[in-house]
Amino acid sequence: MVVKIKLSDGAVMPKYAKPGDAGMDIVAISEKIKNEKDFGYIEYGTGISLEIPEGYFLDIRPRSSISETGLFLANAPGTIDSQFRGELKCRFKWIPGTKKYKVGDRIAQIILLPYPKIEWEEVNELKATERGEGGFGSTNN
Repeated sequence: MVVKIKLSDGAVMPKYAKPGDAGMDIVAISEKIKNEKDFGYIEYGTGISLEIPEGYFLDIRPRSSISETGLFLANAPGTIDSQFRGELKCRFKWIPGTKKYKVGDRIAQIILLPYPKIEWEEVNELKATERGEGGFGSTNN
């Protein structure tokens, strides 16, 4: 699949780290820190804008390296719809004084995914299943 991409100065083309990877790594080219005293956030710019095909969305997920930092991807996973044409940015909650990503680091991964168009059919009853209405933790009993 070919997807149109616009790179600003300094942006790095997303790429797969290894053959068989589902996600492509994206790299930070800018950093904006808000609230350095308490629990603040850092917004990393990537310089990447995309033309996502109709019927698809871009999923932004944290990399496994996030476990070595004091960062938490604030909207994980992030969903980018096909109509968005702005720069991909990643906003992380951050515990000041802990390790964070630097400009030039791979900060997240992106996956392009299709989605179905759904039409709802309202009914009075749903088909019974073994699990039924069992909620949180019900499959481990």
